[in-house]
Amino acid sequence: IYNPILNELAAATRGGGATVNDRPVHVGSAHGVASALVCNNFGASRAAGVNALNTNRLLALLEDGVRGLRNSGSAAQNMLHVACGKLDAYYEEGFG
Repeated sequence: IYNPILNELAAATRGGGATVNDRPVHVGSAHGVASALVCNNFGASRAAGVNALNTNRLLALLEDGVRGLRNSGSAAQNMLHVACGKLDAYYEEGFG
């Protein structure tokens, strides 16, 4: 994954970990929803069931006391942010 704005090149291999600009990165240390920063994308689907599922999941996170929610536009960048510990979790429903 290359982010030209930040000049970051990320790479990962199964069982080999992940790097950004050739430096190892690691996931965060959140141990539950109350300490987690979660990111969600709504994806391309606009089906009523998918919209309801997304809305209900976000509401459940808020009611469970999630530390923070973010919404972004790049699945690849979000997965990288989890690998780097910038986010604790990422999910997307209705992708593709």
